[in-house]
Amino acid sequence: MKKGEKIFFSCLNKIIRLNSHITIRRMDEQEAIKRLKNSDEKAFSFLYKSYWPKVNHFTRLYIIDTDSAEEIIQEVFIKLWEHRKELNESGSLDGYLFIITRNLIFNSSRQSFNHQFYQTTIIEAMEQSYNIDEELGTFSKCSKNIRRHV
Repeated sequence: MKKGEKIFFSCLNKIIRLNSHITIRRMDEQEAIKRLKNSDEKAFSFLYKSYWPKVNHFTRLYIIDTDSAEEIIQEVFIKLWEHRKELNESGSLDGYLFIITRNLIFNSSRQSFNHQFYQTTIIEAMEQSYNIDEELGTFSKCSKNIRRHV
C-alpha cells in the first residue's frame, strides 16, 4: 500500500467516524456498488460507514493487537476501492468483504507465525552453537595455567 493511500484512508476513516451525524442520502447496497464501480467517493463513504462495524468486529475476534487490527481493516477497504471495477452489483458485499478480511487475517497470522518460528529457530541455533559450560571450562583451565606460570 502506498503511503498516500494509507493517509487518505486513515483521514477518511476519521472523517466518517467523527461526522457520523451527517446524513448521507440513503441508498441501497446495489446502487452504492454501481456508483462505487464508477469511482463515486460518496458511495464508497456510504459503504465504508455501513460495513466498517462488521469488518471491525470480525477482525477483532482474531486479531488482539489494536494497531494490527486497524491496519487489516484499513487494507480491507483499500482493496475494496482498488477492485471496485470488478464488483458484482447483484452480489453480496458482506460476503466479498468477509473473504477479503478472512484472507488478510490469515496472511497476518501466517506472517506472525513465520516470524515467531524464525526467532525461535535463530535462538535455538545460537544456543546450540554457544555452550556456556564449555566456555567456562576453557576459561577455568586458562586461569589455572596462568596462575601456575605467574
